[in-house]
Amino acid sequence: MQAYEIIIVRDAARKRQLAAAAWHQDFVAVAPVVLVFCANPDRNRGKYGERGARLYAVQDATIAVTYAQLAATVQGLGTCWVGAFDEGAVPQILNTPPGGGPWQCCQSVSRRSHNRRARAGR
Repeated sequence: MQAYEIIIVRDAARKRQLAAAAWHQDFVAVAPVVLVFCANPDRNRGKYGERGARLYAVQDATIAVTYAQLAATVQGLGTCWVGAFDEGAVPQILNTPPGGGPWQCCQSVSRRSHNRRARAGR
């Protein structure tokens, strides 16, 4: 059972909005791709009850983020976990139903040299 969603963001305006929602972590805006992982508690609630909704869905999304980071690294890409963001703003930016979270993290993905340049400019 997959109790999470992954939203791929390439649109520059949305990436800028996500960067602002991530408390102005501006490297999010310049990454070529941002992956947004969202726990989907309702998928687990029916089978596992409230523990499945509160805990297992978040664990599933967290594991998915980690494996996505490992897969990106194998492909020669760099990633950055973004865990600090305004959970209320993300559904509005991505046009998803409110309460569809919790939003686990945004992850910027780019070539490693691009990540170093973006971080050096901070």
